[in-house]
Amino acid sequence: MRLARYEDKATNQGNYLGMAWQFLNPAFQVGTYYLVFGLGLRSQGNPEAHVPYIVWMLFGLSTWFFMNGTFMAGVSSITSKVAMVSKMKFPISILPTVRYVSDLTSFWAMLGISIVAMLVSGVPITLHILQFFYYFIAMTALMFSFGILNSTVNVLIPDYKMLMSSVMRLLFWTSGAIWNVDRLNGNHMQQVIAGIIKLNPFYYIVDGMRDSFLSQAWFWSSDRLQYTIMFWLFVMFIALLGSHLHMKFRARFIDLI
Repeated sequence: MRLARYEDKATNQGNYLGMAWQFLNPAFQVGTYYLVFGLGLRSQGNPEAHVPYIVWMLFGLSTWFFMNGTFMAGVSSITSKVAMVSKMKFPISILPTVRYVSDLTSFWAMLGISIVAMLVSGVPITLHILQFFYYFIAMTALMFSFGILNSTVNVLIPDYKMLMSSVMRLLFWTSGAIWNVDRLNGNHMQQVIAGIIKLNPFYYIVDGMRDSFLSQAWFWSSDRLQYTIMFWLFVMFIALLGSHLHMKFRARFIDLI
């Protein structure tokens, strides 16, 4: 947590608005996506539950921005700190989680704005909000597992960060952050594509956050249970693989970099 606070201050100390940019950057992006998809293409959020698109989108984007930033920072978390870890005895294993803790500030702020927009729009708070804690734990487990794996692989393969940057741009459009995947319910091919998209672990978290606040479903319901099981199997696989590689090459990180 001390490292995260230091990173925040070091990153923003040269800006007049300082820490405010942690909120302004995502706010500008949210406004852009709403203008394009909400007003331009007239996308819909959850018309059955009478949830306005802007509210539906806010919960998706606030979650996606947090995961995307944490994911990409985790990839270079070790290589970017080589000067520090090479000069002192330092617990390298904590580096992938520093950005996660740092970005929590902006995540809570974006989530708070989303809740205010939800209440202003007349969407009530129900018992489904209790499962937010479950999805927050699931998101933490996913980001921690990816952080350990990605930071290690990036040391071994220098091109890995560029690859992940391209992959995350693709995953953004399949995360359900700005368009409703459930609307792909036409022909058989569309249903197959929707089923594949729902296997995306980032989609599971984004959709789960909406389930929590917009009262759509419980994570153990019949149409969610199979994705819950597959999500945790995927997280366990990534965590075990990442931990194995990290422990195997940790002593050689400085030489490899």
